[in-house]
Amino acid sequence: MKQALLPGAALALALLFGSPTPQAATAAPAASAVVFDSTEEFLKKMRQALEIGAHDEIAKLVRSQTDEAVAAAIHLCDANSLNPSERLETEIDALRIAWSTAKKTRFVEEVYEYYSLLDMATRKDRITLVNRYNGALTKLINAEAAGDMDKIKGLAADFLDIARNIEVVGDHYYAGQAWLCYGRTQDEQLRGDDANLDIAAESYAKVVEHREAIELNDRSAEESRARLQTLTAQGYGPEADQGEAGDGGAEGGPAKNAGETLTIDFTFELMQSPDELLRPNWACDVAYNSWSSLYLEDIGSSLVMPGLKTAKVVRTGIQDFEVVSGGVSSEATMNGKFVPVLASVETPAGQLPWGFLGITGTKEDYYQGVEVNREATAEGTTVFVSPAASIRGEIAGTPVAIFDDTMSGAYGDEPMSWAHVGMTPENYQWDLDSIQIDNAKKALPWSRLQKIGDQWYDLKVVGHQVQATPVNLKTGKLKLKFSKGPKPTYVIVRGTDKLFECYFDLTSEKEVEVPVGRYELFTGFLAEGKRTSVKKVVMLPGADTPKWKVDADKTVEVPLGGPFGFDFSWEDQGDTVKVLGATVCVTGISDERYERPWNARPYTMVSIRKAGTKKGTKPEKMKSNLDVNTLYSDWGLGWHPQDLVLPKGKAAGEEYELQMTEKKNALFGKVESKWHGTAD
Repeated sequence: MKQALLPGAALALALLFGSPTPQAATAAPAASAVVFDSTEEFLKKMRQALEIGAHDEIAKLVRSQTDEAVAAAIHLCDANSLNPSERLETEIDALRIAWSTAKKTRFVEEVYEYYSLLDMATRKDRITLVNRYNGALTKLINAEAAGDMDKIKGLAADFLDIARNIEVVGDHYYAGQAWLCYGRTQDEQLRGDDANLDIAAESYAKVVEHREAIELNDRSAEESRARLQTLTAQGYGPEADQGEAGDGGAEGGPAKNAGETLTIDFTFELMQSPDELLRPNWACDVAYNSWSSLYLEDIGSSLVMPGLKTAKVVRTGIQDFEVVSGGVSSEATMNGKFVPVLASVETPAGQLPWGFLGITGTKEDYYQGVEVNREATAEGTTVFVSPAASIRGEIAGTPVAIFDDTMSGAYGDEPMSWAHVGMTPENYQWDLDSIQIDNAKKALPWSRLQKIGDQWYDLKVVGHQVQATPVNLKTGKLKLKFSKGPKPTYVIVRGTDKLFECYFDLTSEKEVEVPVGRYELFTGFLAEGKRTSVKKVVMLPGADTPKWKVDADKTVEVPLGGPFGFDFSWEDQGDTVKVLGATVCVTGISDERYERPWNARPYTMVSIRKAGTKKGTKPEKMKSNLDVNTLYSDWGLGWHPQDLVLPKGKAAGEEYELQMTEKKNALFGKVESKWHGTAD
């Protein structure tokens, strides 16, 4: 396929020039702040010109070194917002005049205003996100140079999460950078035949949107705009001519309207118990020690809700709290039981009712089977949180409930990914909203295209108002074949290309009707046991998990499950090998991963052999991290075995292979990896 130049030059330049280093709240004065060499050189020349009043020379610098001028503007405005000085104000004003002369936009003013209005909490969040972006950028450039497709795919979720969160803190420049990187991880240049061009186009549209918001028409904006135009002309992205369902080529197409859009006002309702309805969410059970949590220190301390940056939780007493958002405070008292917390929160649709379930710990809690004390004290307390906000109404006479399981304050929005405790490195757990249709006992994942009764609808939610457009589309079926192991609670697939906002649960029926197109494993859950004794894991795709193409009126089988193996990493230390406990993960027949084992962590044995031989050494046990003092030092250690240093023995100086086994896992039974070697 012929294509325009992809937005790549700006990505390479980002590493060459560096990114303006964010100033911490305790940063030294601007004169001592770190700036990359090319930006320092720009500032040096700008200051020399400023000393003699040569504003035309500064404008020439802006024209010839635009990337450095951008970095300089961000650096100066950031530094001045923390430590204002007459010198910095003079330099910013000179750069503002030069930029206005050379570029005819208000970019410098926009940046100045952004940093001037930053509060300390938002600044702290921004610094963390920018540092995450810079780290991910370096990894992406290295992965691209090495042609490491697995690494590139793994970084996609990281960039998506960074982009969404930087949007929340209002940094248009870095939001655009993160969307640019996410777009590249989906585009043909890096993904070849596995590209998702609709998502790439959406991402480049985001880059353009954020650049326009700060009046910056730099290389990233120009290349993203050009690539977006090319993809749009080819039928991809939000502005493309969509055609009829099933006519979008091998990947299928969108639905064709089959009637007028229904607009229905739904009613807010707060759930009273975390297990009131089975939903595709980790925290929809009573095992609250496994949930996400907020740790609040002494009375008066506060934390922003992770998925809803407009709301914060303030500790007002030992077990008393306030949820503050949009200038409105809502009180709550935790008492060791599940408490529905009703609040009024600021959302893009206005101030709306919202809430969650909260609970504080006790003296006799259990974490991964170990008794721990998590009782609230004056010095600190942990508030465990579970999603509970819902809106309810009827669509064409059928009862429908929609759940804000991402805890973002919105319904039917995009899934959110998190590097939760217990995940292996560079893997992320997804939270996604859900929908209950016709009072079903089990909710389905939220999907833009959803079948309600006998009719398919294209759904959209704005605030508490639901828009449902009847559509006609061609469909086929997906059939889950899960071999061995526990029966999964959810197996959720996501459509690709034009179906990327569509999610379907393969456990909901024996054969699940879906629009024609290609599908990939997105996430899933396996659980056994009741109440606080539940054993559970989250399912994710692996690097080699296949995709499945569904044609009209055809059924495609999706094989998952056992026999189960292990994925793990190790470090060569000369005469020994260090097996890294934090990387251990159970895998299935389609390379799917079973992450975050709660009450089911592997107790593994490892053997080594010379490559090509048949017999390995006597397996050695990877010890447990499950003691109370270890958990108090780092809760994350309770999810994985300890590292194991294994002598190479006869394999010293030779190519070698490792095998990991477990005789009887609490969830999966016998687990045995293939032999992993240095030649893999």
